[in-house]
Amino acid sequence: MAESPDVKFTEFDYWSSDPHLQMLKAALPFMEVSQQRAFSLLVRIQELRHTMALYGQAQDPDLEICALEKAPSSPADMLLAVRPFAPAREQDFIDVIINFIQGFQIRRNYQEMQESVSAQAGNGPSPSPAPFPFEQLKGLLSPQQQSQLENIQLVLQAMQLM
Repeated sequence: MAESPDVKFTEFDYWSSDPHLQMLKAALPFMEVSQQRAFSLLVRIQELRHTMALYGQAQDPDLEICALEKAPSSPADMLLAVRPFAPAREQDFIDVIINFIQGFQIRRNYQEMQESVSAQAGNGPSPSPAPFPFEQLKGLLSPQQQSQLENIQLVLQAMQLM
């Protein structure tokens, strides 16, 4: 299977390989088919060993492969990390989900700010605003967009359970 020229590699790909394995991968097209099979398997086995060694030596959580960078702090951070690897259509859908999440975060921050201002003024907590009007929004959308909105609602409900 030929890879497209815009293939992106994750941090995990860089950590599970090494320059010698990359050299073997680059040489594969110049080998006979029987050699390609054997060396392809060798490369994958070596990558698996490398990965197992990385996790096996990590007694300190800071050495874990995923802890080498700042850990993502929200589902939106995870979606932003996954987005560059998705096809264009899925990137658009991920953008919609991220925008919804950010909108809810802004709303939550606004509510907290209002409660804080109300508490400082001695008025006690303010009544919570009405829930987000998904049904009204659905009326403005095409059937395909309505389906996507329903999917987003399911994702958001699942995230609230986390």
